[in-house]
Amino acid sequence: NVQGPKDIVRESHTGLLVDDITPEALATAIKEMVNNCELMKQMGRQARAYAEGCTWERIMGYMRNQYN
Repeated sequence: NVQGPKDIVRESHTGLLVDDITPEALATAIKEMVNNCELMKQMGRQARAYAEGCTWERIMGYMRNQYN
């Protein structure tokens, strides 16, 4: 759960964020995905839809708003 991924990953919608930086915490998140294939597929579809909406025009509009 560091700056870059949490800017684009919406928890349990487009992916999972792991707060604890340990192998055990990462393993738990991976197991959650592996054990729930429907959730994994759903998050994959939602992540793709989000990514397809990230056009350069949209990104530049966001950047302009940050500096105005």
